[in-house]
Amino acid sequence: MKKMCFFILLLPMILSAQSISDYIPLAVGNYWIQHSDIFQGGNNPVTFTMEIEGIDQINDLDYMRRFNSFETDDGLFISSWWTWLRVTEDGIDLGAFGDDPDISNASVTIFDPPLLWFSNELMTVGSTYQVDIPEMGGTYTFTAEEWEPEITVPAGTFTNCLHISLIITDGGSTTQTSDFYFAEDVGEIHNVTLGNNFYGDLNLDLIEYNVQTSSPQIVIASENCKLGNYPNPFNPTTSISFDIKENETGTLTLFNIKGQIIESQQFESGNHNYLWDAANQTSGIYLYKLQTQTITETRKMLLLK
Repeated sequence: MKKMCFFILLLPMILSAQSISDYIPLAVGNYWIQHSDIFQGGNNPVTFTMEIEGIDQINDLDYMRRFNSFETDDGLFISSWWTWLRVTEDGIDLGAFGDDPDISNASVTIFDPPLLWFSNELMTVGSTYQVDIPEMGGTYTFTAEEWEPEITVPAGTFTNCLHISLIITDGGSTTQTSDFYFAEDVGEIHNVTLGNNFYGDLNLDLIEYNVQTSSPQIVIASENCKLGNYPNPFNPTTSISFDIKENETGTLTLFNIKGQIIESQQFESGNHNYLWDAANQTSGIYLYKLQTQTITETRKMLLLK
């Protein structure tokens, strides 16, 4: 049976004087968390996560391994897959795709030669680019549509955002249409998808991200603060542990999947264990963020009652 892949790519803003790599931050540790209130044909809130997990070699070339996952807020549905991406002189190559992070696993499809996932020719509004990927559901046709002056999502307000449309066809029939919006040095901030055979309609907004970039507007999580929580999943309490460097202070913020702040606490330097009691919260995914003078890191936890 052919597997239908829901397509989300961290696309560039299309600007002829710049390269795709300026707008697709492929660095290990980068992640993006999006949320939609609709999923699989109903009011079924879902979180979509993308994360650059590591680097693997395909035919002696380094590829970034990107994890992609849908998880409903009640934790009852999870769907995950991996893609392997590489920046080249011509654009971005897709080297492999599969349901397992082990590149040697038989379930992983390796494209030899690699597919030109996005060409640098698609750097002008009005341009169209097409790639055939039967293993991922058919023919993908992308069009650079227009610039949006400003878009606001839970993760923030972004200016000069590019609107890219996508049509996926299989055997002459349209199986998915999507409209993506991208911000410089960030990636995909908004996505409206219609007609996906497996996931249904989606209206995804970026709620949290961490991107390594040369731009000063993004905080780079370059130091290990040992941020984590246990147990996870939990009911109703969990201990959030973290370290804050000497001569620094930190803010621990907890918020729900819609980006609404639940509580925020200030901490001095040292080792900390913060016990969070979620007895008054509903089951679902929650996020917690630690921000100090040198790092910003976010983790996900699941409350199951």
